[in-house]
Amino acid sequence: MLASRRISGKSRNRTPAGPSRKRRAPNPSPPALNPFLSLRLFGFSSVRIDVAAGIFLVALIVLSRVAAFPGSIWEQDEAYLAMGVEHFDPELNHPHPPWFPLWLLLGKIIASFGVEAATSLQILSAFFSSWMIFPLVALWSQLLGKRLAVSAALLFLFLPGSWMLAGSAFTGTAATALLLSALTMWLGHEQKVSWVRSLSGGILGAAAILIRPHFFPVLAIVLLILLGRKMIQALPALAGLCGGVFVGFAGLSVAAGGLQPLVSALKTHSEYHFSMLPEASFGLATFGLSRYLGNQWLAVFWILLTLTGILASLRSETGPRASSLVLSAGLAAVVIEVLTVANPAHARYFVPIAALSVGFVLRTLSLLGTRKATVLAATAMLASGLFIIPELSTYRSRTSPPLAALRYAAYSARTENCILVVDRTLVSFLDYVKAECSDFPPVVFDFQILDGSAPPPPPEHSIAVYDEKNHEFIVTAHETTQFRCLSPIIRRLGQGRFLDLHVATKPVFKGWKEQSRPYIIVGP
Repeated sequence: MLASRRISGKSRNRTPAGPSRKRRAPNPSPPALNPFLSLRLFGFSSVRIDVAAGIFLVALIVLSRVAAFPGSIWEQDEAYLAMGVEHFDPELNHPHPPWFPLWLLLGKIIASFGVEAATSLQILSAFFSSWMIFPLVALWSQLLGKRLAVSAALLFLFLPGSWMLAGSAFTGTAATALLLSALTMWLGHEQKVSWVRSLSGGILGAAAILIRPHFFPVLAIVLLILLGRKMIQALPALAGLCGGVFVGFAGLSVAAGGLQPLVSALKTHSEYHFSMLPEASFGLATFGLSRYLGNQWLAVFWILLTLTGILASLRSETGPRASSLVLSAGLAAVVIEVLTVANPAHARYFVPIAALSVGFVLRTLSLLGTRKATVLAATAMLASGLFIIPELSTYRSRTSPPLAALRYAAYSARTENCILVVDRTLVSFLDYVKAECSDFPPVVFDFQILDGSAPPPPPEHSIAVYDEKNHEFIVTAHETTQFRCLSPIIRRLGQGRFLDLHVATKPVFKGWKEQSRPYIIVGP
């Protein structure tokens, strides 16, 4: 009796042979990680070791961001954003369109604790750059597995551009972190996600747009693909995204005093912005991705690795191909936006591009094996560190040339009772410096002298501040003090402007003639 039971048990467990054998189903997508805070980043079997490794990793990232925290603002848009935190005024370009409403609100909250306006935005950017490890690992673990996803996240965070721009006052880092979080919510599983995740992704996407409205077409394209493939529930995702954006811009219009100031500022800025785009010229060496990575050949290599990784992911029979398609489409949308609407020579616009491509780079490297891919990523991070670390003390301690020059010139003009003549391209920095003191000297702009709307002031009562590229309004000067950025990395990762400033005393301006009457400034 026992023997017969054993035989029948074996019979029940026997796998059928021949044509009826079923093919192995593709591996399902791994469970989605929490994109907000999940210290179990590595997936070790021991919870204590995994959490301890996660804490150590996050601490390392935070320390790297503290080490690269800038001692100044370096770009005019940072000054505009800081002025928007101080006092929102779209007519004065404080800031310029599209106004970045959530970024200004967060900056105002930090500034309410007594933090300077620009510093409040820099703190926020450094925070989001540190926190980004969680959505990066959560997103890319769905395509690569946890350990390769950690390698991808660290590679991105320690690229030269990601590291040095982490503490800037710009919106790119924070908006990219929220964009990745939204995608993680929507791509939590290969099958359709729950309404909670759909709604959460929509809200996070709205937050990304309200920090950087340029991401709206990117998220719209991603959402259309997800809805077309029925991977998320439409109503919660649309409600979260559209509702959040509507509320944010409704609040913006209230703060601006109505739609008319916003429409007027948008029209003026758009005409200026798109008229300047054809003048943007660059080659491979000055391409934004080349600047971001530190070298043009690294940029070419990165693009080839990305394209190979996309093809490998889309052709994979075991990986989540639908998620790969969505991420590829999102990456393509960001690239098109940068190439058509922004200036592709500026490294800061490549933060989201690097974040959405780094996983595909690791996917290509994983074709050599997981261990080799990890070693190659670690080698790249080490090389980036050797490139960046020697410049961190300068970046952390130096004042940018425009702020240093304007402060020096304003002090000199105030003590010597002189008129300050300012290069028009420095207007945002001028507003920023003027907000620091109540007794700022009288100001005339270079264009007022060139177009005749203001007569040239007498040399003995003038001090001029100008970028080296904009000196055509000055004939000669008694003495010139130079303020230069000597760091090659800062020059490379910047926008190629406001790095060489001059302060001229007793300048002779174009059109100057001896006048019998005293010089009088009319207007504010």
